Amino acid sequence: MCSTTGRVCDGYQQTLDRRTRASRLRLLSSTPSSTGSTSPPAVIMPSLVSDLILHTNQVDLTRQERWYLDFFRRSTAFQCSGYFDDDFWLRLVHQVTEAEPAVRHAAIALSALHWNFERTSSGQGLSDTRLPLQQCAKAITSLRHQLTGGRLPSRSNMEITLVTCVLFVSFMFLQGDTHLACTHLRGGLKLLREWKTTDPIGYSTTGAVLMKVFARLQLQWSTFADEVFIEQDDNRFNMPYMEINDLSMEDRIDSLDKAGNLLVSLGRLVLSPRPPDSSPPGYCTVLDTKRMAILNKLQHWTSELDPLLTQPSPSLLPLRDQTILTVLKLWSETIYIMAASENRLGGAESRFDAFHLHFGHAVALAKTLLISSTAQSNMPSFSIGMGIIAPLFFCAFKCRDWYIRREALLLLRSCQRQEGLWTTPGAVLVLERLIEIESEGLLPGDLVPEAARIDSIHVNILPDDRKIGIWYRRMGGVGVVVVGGEWGSVWEKALLDYHLG
Repeated sequence: MCSTTGRVCDGYQQTLDRRTRASRLRLLSSTPSSTGSTSPPAVIMPSLVSDLILHTNQVDLTRQERWYLDFFRRSTAFQCSGYFDDDFWLRLVHQVTEAEPAVRHAAIALSALHWNFERTSSGQGLSDTRLPLQQCAKAITSLRHQLTGGRLPSRSNMEITLVTCVLFVSFMFLQGDTHLACTHLRGGLKLLREWKTTDPIGYSTTGAVLMKVFARLQLQWSTFADEVFIEQDDNRFNMPYMEINDLSMEDRIDSLDKAGNLLVSLGRLVLSPRPPDSSPPGYCTVLDTKRMAILNKLQHWTSELDPLLTQPSPSLLPLRDQTILTVLKLWSETIYIMAASENRLGGAESRFDAFHLHFGHAVALAKTLLISSTAQSNMPSFSIGMGIIAPLFFCAFKCRDWYIRREALLLLRSCQRQEGLWTTPGAVLVLERLIEIESEGLLPGDLVPEAARIDSIHVNILPDDRKIGIWYRRMGGVGVVVVGGEWGSVWEKALLDYHLG
């Protein structure tokens, strides 16, 4: 129109993607950081949420709660969705929040936890740790009142309970409470399966969305619990066995969303603990008989995306899609190593030496994500699901190449992130001690001997004492140390019966 009328076009205002770092910085820049206040709503509320016109579902909320609810809608939900357009975080949770007090308070609790993380990460001082727990208590009280009051049909009960459960699991993940996170996750998975069996019509409306988000939560748990942190012999921490008999390797991957779903399924399969010998057959059959198909799919799924990646050029893919593709490749390399190395060489740690190139490629992909400013702008720093900390931790833990594992450690040191139960400071703290133990007496470039290699660890997080107790096992013996306080402090007893010496 400007051209036809001979006018000079002033252009259009650029709309920021709310997932980008620029958007987060704009949001943070509107906060009164210079005041040093730990209660943002007291100052920020008028600029973000109108006190003159309130939604009817907010009349019972305080000004502080309304601010955090708005922060959840504007930022927290987008961060929690991670790299993917998760329908739960971008649509369903907001719809249920509008109508249900229990979900509303659970969302506020998660939002307050996110605000605390942003404040701590930016060096703005201490945060209010009481508010998130107070909101959780309100959510539990509201949910009990709704369920016992009988005012809701059973279908609504199921949906509200499961949405609240997802928020609770996410909250416990990000708070680092492994026990409650596992309890809520187990309960949610059980309830979801019961709903699918007993009410297929009701399940058909939102069940697929909830199943998808629960699958990602279970993968998040598995990377933390099965990989290094929780002993699978303790039944309190085992998840229900996966329904994997319908896992198909023939489905074509023609979108990034399908690729993400595939890798979540394969990751849950590879990380799921094997059932005891007395269990019915199924898991072992699928895992073992489809091993080659799984490895082949992991190696070639990107070629199935060729029409998407080559039209017209990979460099012309949206920046966010390029970031998603890099994240998926990182997870693909990691899952491939896990699947291909299982049961090789009788379970000896030296079996990982054969995957030197895969470890190197995975670390290079992570470096692309963390070093590139373009990729960083599309990376959530506070999320649930598939991130970069777990793959980097695995590489630094299991790869004994002197330079690759230290590159992975350096990348973790370079960023401040929280991805579910994983935090970069905690991962760095544990890895530094493990690498120090394995490398004792070695020179740069020396290969760690099998007898010195740590095959598994157990970590006991003690937030009150600001320490992390580590129990580690290797062929040369066992040892128990504590890091996070003064080096050299020793735990007198191993396993779960810890006390400071």
